[in-house]
Amino acid sequence: MAFESLMLRAYDMTKKGVQKFPRFFISRSATVDVEYKGQEIRTVRAATSNPALQRELLGIDVGILTDAERRIYLMDVPSRRPPLSAKATRL
Repeated sequence: MAFESLMLRAYDMTKKGVQKFPRFFISRSATVDVEYKGQEIRTVRAATSNPALQRELLGIDVGILTDAERRIYLMDVPSRRPPLSAKATRL
């Protein structure tokens, strides 16, 4: 989550739109797309309107809710499981 915090703070809110950030792994690197999605009305620590951003990495979209300083309050990570094989579905 440290990478996400740094990346969100580097996101230029005046430009908005999709912005790309490099992400390095042990064996390779990838590009992370971050996009501002608007204000989300949700009460978090007495704030009712929070910036909502979305990050995409390796085909997985993660919704991120932040405060005005872009500290992360919530990350909506979708459940993603590999499909069952044809053999596994037969009884």
